[in-house]
Amino acid sequence: MVLGSSPAPAGTPGGAGDTPSITALLKRLGNESGELVRAEIALAKLEFRELARQAAVDGAKVGAAAALALVGGIILGAAGVLALGDALGGHYALAALSLGVLLLGIGALLARSGIRGMSRRSGAGEALDTLKQKGAWAAGELRGLGRELERNRPERPALNKP
Repeated sequence: MVLGSSPAPAGTPGGAGDTPSITALLKRLGNESGELVRAEIALAKLEFRELARQAAVDGAKVGAAAALALVGGIILGAAGVLALGDALGGHYALAALSLGVLLLGIGALLARSGIRGMSRRSGAGEALDTLKQKGAWAAGELRGLGRELERNRPERPALNKP
């Protein structure tokens, strides 16, 4: 019988005459719960793979940007030092210091922007929260089933030991 479907009338296959035992129902519950857990774990793995792929793409972009900025910064810095040093009457050290501070500031802004982009894609917590919620739900259902079975368990006569 499929969950959510109504039972078949008595005397037909799957009807009241074919009611499964508690053991069979528990076995089926265990099998279906296991399938549900495996499906949830598979979904979480897919979500984590997608997050890892996105993080790798963002990391590659940040790395490429840093490499290009470094090369460009070196070339522009050398040209800037020469031009500014000539303008300062041959004080090339002062020119190099000024441009170095400027380039460090620009690099810091680029790094901050890349890190913010990476942190916006951190959805790993959502997948873990979903797994925790479903695990708590399943545990609650099993506890309720256990209490129900305890209430409906037939009393056994006490054994007298010599």
